[in-house]
Amino acid sequence: MEREELHRRVELLKTKLNEGKLHIAPHLVDGFEASIRKIRLAADGLVDPDSVDSRIRALLTFIAFQADRDEWKDIVSLRQIQEAYFQRVEYAFDQPYQMMLKASSDPYQFSDWFASDSGRVKDSVQVTDEFVSSILEFWENISEPTWIHLEDSFDSKAVFTGELFPDGTSNIASSTGIYFDTTVLPDPFVKISPILRLMDEKERCGEVLRLALQVLQYREIALADLPTPIVAVLPDRHKFDDSYRAFVRSCAENDTLRHAGHLFNRDFSEVEELLEFLRAFKEPATLVAALTKPDELVFATEWEGDLPEHINRYIKENSSKLDIRSVGDGGFNRSTQHHLF
Repeated sequence: MEREELHRRVELLKTKLNEGKLHIAPHLVDGFEASIRKIRLAADGLVDPDSVDSRIRALLTFIAFQADRDEWKDIVSLRQIQEAYFQRVEYAFDQPYQMMLKASSDPYQFSDWFASDSGRVKDSVQVTDEFVSSILEFWENISEPTWIHLEDSFDSKAVFTGELFPDGTSNIASSTGIYFDTTVLPDPFVKISPILRLMDEKERCGEVLRLALQVLQYREIALADLPTPIVAVLPDRHKFDDSYRAFVRSCAENDTLRHAGHLFNRDFSEVEELLEFLRAFKEPATLVAALTKPDELVFATEWEGDLPEHINRYIKENSSKLDIRSVGDGGFNRSTQHHLF
């Protein structure tokens, strides 16, 4: 630890003590006071590192951690972050959003209509690409205090998962708000960003527009002037935190191995073993025949047809995005973290 940082932390400790915000358990008081009395300043006015023992250093780590979090929260409020986020989405997509409302349409219908015209796509795709880049840059700069605000809140919270974003046909807060104070909506542009480069211009334009329209449907409720936000949009941590990303990747691999083992009634110890097993299947029918629990391999409940047809449809729709060319490729894609099982 740099001496300047050690000195700062000792000053924070003194402030906490003077303000009565730090309480020591009775059986630890004597040892703590002895350690405090040892602390000395060096000739340059900074704390002498040799005078700070391990007991105090451990306490300083916690105090600095909490002080840094409080400082982040004092610099920018969660409401300010949310306002800045929705301003960016509104600036880029408010015109099509107003058109959608006027037409009494929904995000899926409107984005499909918009992307069906090559001229509109050509005129809009640059705006779409620049918008996603700007949102990623925005969260890169402000993600830490956003997470801290929600993590340090004592209100009950629910996190939306499963899809990129609530589908836009109904407001999810009308259901979750009965049970939780705040519903956290992961930013969909962050979630979809890794695979946008694999989409053609039409699909990329349509997907980002649809998500923007869905997000704008939550603008009013997210910015409601209330002590506790009803909904809040946050970026996924694994996009901006390397250690957390490694953790999520590990969890995804373990979940894939467990689910595949459940489907085929056999154990897979590592991803390469699963991939080697899957390469033996050349046709969907042979893979389905090997499943011991075929009812638990589900793609979309609304799809018609049998399971081999579902597998073919999945491959066809995702071949370019997920680099899936055959049944044997469908088990796991390391680059995108998408998996068939």
